[in-house]
Amino acid sequence: MCFSFLAKGANFSLEELSELNCETIGLDWQLSPAYVRSILKNEKTLQGNLDPCALYGSYDDIKDHTRKMLRDFGPERHIANLGHGVYPDTD
Repeated sequence: MCFSFLAKGANFSLEELSELNCETIGLDWQLSPAYVRSILKNEKTLQGNLDPCALYGSYDDIKDHTRKMLRDFGPERHIANLGHGVYPDTD
């Protein structure tokens, strides 16, 4: 299985990524899952894209951001994850 992670700010390469022989594309937090799906259709699993800064918020804030992310992905092929790494000073 091939996994490809879309580098932060590399939304210009979505067309090329759609042609890769892989099953999963990781998204940064700056991309709308709906926009990415409009290009990739439903042929790839999308992973991401919670903004890692959300982890600086309260527990309720983190839950709200996570729920919004899940709604944005919808019921189709997705893996809930951060849209980038955890910052070193994150609790």
